[in-house]
Amino acid sequence: LLSLLTKALSDQYGPLLLFMDDIQWADPSSIELICSLMENSLCNESIEETPAAMNHGSNILFVGCYRSYAVAESNPLTAFIRQIKDCDTITLDEINLDGLSKDVINAFISDSLFYPKRLTRSLATLVHQKSAGNPLFAKEFLNSLATENLLTYSLSKHKWQYDEDIIKMKTVSTEVAV
Repeated sequence: LLSLLTKALSDQYGPLLLFMDDIQWADPSSIELICSLMENSLCNESIEETPAAMNHGSNILFVGCYRSYAVAESNPLTAFIRQIKDCDTITLDEINLDGLSKDVINAFISDSLFYPKRLTRSLATLVHQKSAGNPLFAKEFLNSLATENLLTYSLSKHKWQYDEDIIKMKTVSTEVAV
């Protein structure tokens, strides 16, 4: 039924974009659902190579995001990606995003704290190490430092204070960074 709906929407209203995030957590049933939505585009030996058949399903763009480090060989997503790579009728473009650089994390922290970059460099190095450059993780780690009073602003000294040694010892959840 969902496959018919996506076909009707993509034919009647133009291209259809399906976006799914965190598909590394998809169970086999969810992967099957994605497959069924793309079934007319996937390598299907029974589809005749007529112009109508070759254009069938081409109005659907599927964008799936996942954390590559969280996908083991046994994950159903791995087999699904392999199936798409082996298919001649689907174009697979993979875009790998690296973490932000130390300089970008430093600019982020400097902007967040309204403090000069030269004075946030050592904190940025620590946050970069703990977050692996992931912007969400860097933000959450910085928030946790402030929440736990490991990063405080001294009104009398007019400066941010933190203890590098304590921050170095702070553990980061495995769900937060690599």
